[in-house]
Amino acid sequence: MTKKYFIATTGEKRPRGSDFVLPHRLEGGLNLVSTKNGKKIERFMTVFTGVDLTPQKILKKMIDSGLKIESVDQALEDCTRILEKAKESKIGYIYSTEDSEFAFRCEGKAK
Repeated sequence: MTKKYFIATTGEKRPRGSDFVLPHRLEGGLNLVSTKNGKKIERFMTVFTGVDLTPQKILKKMIDSGLKIESVDQALEDCTRILEKAKESKIGYIYSTEDSEFAFRCEGKAK
């Protein structure tokens, strides 16, 4: 589907490491969470993964990260939506969430 995806970041610089973000239903809405600690992520950057990602691969990562999945069908739909957003985004740019249903705002290119 795409070779672009999102990693967590806190500042305006390129983050080091691979703290990928995952879609997860929390607090009554759809949020992005860290693969490393499961905490909610508000800022993230688009990176080139070199691997063709599919909704099934993202779902596997969610399961491997220990995230509770109430509905596999809903989780696959959420994975598809985040991959579509990743495909539309620009590599090296930082984004933030505007609400709990995948409305992203571009904050500009990472330094």
